[in-house]
Amino acid sequence: MECSYIEITFHEYEGDEIERSKAYATIERFLSTNSSDRANRLRAKVLKDNESVVLSMDENVEIINEFQGIKIWWTSKKNIRQHQPLYSNRVDEEKRYYKLTSRREHRDTIKNAYLQHILHEGKAIAVITRQRKLYTNNKSENIGYGYRRSMWSHIIFEHPSTFDTLAMDPVKKEVILDDLQTFSESKDYYKKVGKLWKRGYLLHGPPGTGKSSMIAAMANLLEYDIYDLELSSVKDNTDLRKLLIETSNKLNISLTRRGRMDIHIELSYCCFEAFKVLAKNYMDLESHELFGIINGLLKETNITPADVAEDLI
Repeated sequence: MECSYIEITFHEYEGDEIERSKAYATIERFLSTNSSDRANRLRAKVLKDNESVVLSMDENVEIINEFQGIKIWWTSKKNIRQHQPLYSNRVDEEKRYYKLTSRREHRDTIKNAYLQHILHEGKAIAVITRQRKLYTNNKSENIGYGYRRSMWSHIIFEHPSTFDTLAMDPVKKEVILDDLQTFSESKDYYKKVGKLWKRGYLLHGPPGTGKSSMIAAMANLLEYDIYDLELSSVKDNTDLRKLLIETSNKLNISLTRRGRMDIHIELSYCCFEAFKVLAKNYMDLESHELFGIINGLLKETNITPADVAEDLI
């Protein structure tokens, strides 16, 4: 008699078992967010910031997920490994996997709709919950070998800068903000016209005028990682190309050519509108009897927002 159910397994590690399966990680995020409240046993994982706890299904736990009126059973499984691959960087001897079970008559819906739904939702959850990173390039002699070879090292990115806290000309700020938001919503348009979905911003100005804060605010707005390229650590053009190719967002090499910046942003000395932002940020002041005098002084003096901020602390 033909089995009336189908089973699909998603293993944590595939192939050479060095990299964790993206499908497994996506399913884990989906189930943790949508179904873990129904599991009677959970595994807890503390993120690197030591402030967030992620709960997921424990081994041999079964939960039911529904999709378009169809019941899907998910089980978290674990097998003991029989051997350790020679080049694996993992020390455990366990093989984890998720098993999906559903009635056979729903096979096409599972294959063509449900799995796509999970992958889409899992990726969306990753964007919201992931810890963004600040990458810095390694010196050529410190890159390493084999699968450990990496052109970049990283730390968790936690810069608090936002466009609300940026001390700069409000008109220029609004222009930049509108441009970023338009770009972030234009991926389909770029694809339609056959252009790479990229945008280049060249920031320039004296030290202390907010270039680093602007970059952090952009990253926080768009939820992007940051790559800090230290050119003194790059030996030659070959190293530079390798660095750019290895970025997780696949930075296009053409960005390094002349004339490929879409917007040039000059960040200059502190104006009165920028001072008011700093006064609000540091002293919670929106008005004061001395503001008129300060306005006049700022028109006569070149002082950076960073220097003003130091005096307000």
